Amino acid sequence: MTAQELIHAREVLGFTQSDLADRLGLPLVEVQKLESGNGEIPTIHRLAVDMVRLQVAREKMSVAVLSGELQNLVNHLGRRLYPN
Repeated sequence: MTAQELIHAREVLGFTQSDLADRLGLPLVEVQKLESGNGEIPTIHRLAVDMVRLQVAREKMSVAVLSGELQNLVNHLGRRLYPN
């Protein structure tokens, strides 16, 4: 995940930087630093963002806030748990 992808994920969630920091349990300055960086976002932060995406998807009962990768995973699990 790049800084631009993090910004996009935050915007899809409808979060401010402060909102995301609160959900991740990070100081605001840390989210600002991640979004202004040039390298890859550390794996631990990417996974935390994915967890927030899953929480928000559950709250909204919609997979629309998930990345394509997470949408595919949720759909795959759903088909396995609830086959027709």
